[in-house]
Amino acid sequence: MDHAHRLYRLYTVKHGKIIRHRDFEARDDREALRRAAALRREGARELWDLSSAPARHVSTI
Repeated sequence: MDHAHRLYRLYTVKHGKIIRHRDFEARDDREALRRAAALRREGARELWDLSSAPARHVSTI
């Protein structure tokens, strides 16, 4: 069975300003949070679901 993927965006925020973002696909919020946690060392902080209309804030890492 083919599972639909959702588009997520992980923002890196420093001193209150977005300095970089990374887009990726995941099956659900849980998988997206696992991937985001692995990038936390790079300063990644905000995870958003771009597949929702409007975009939905998933978590602050």
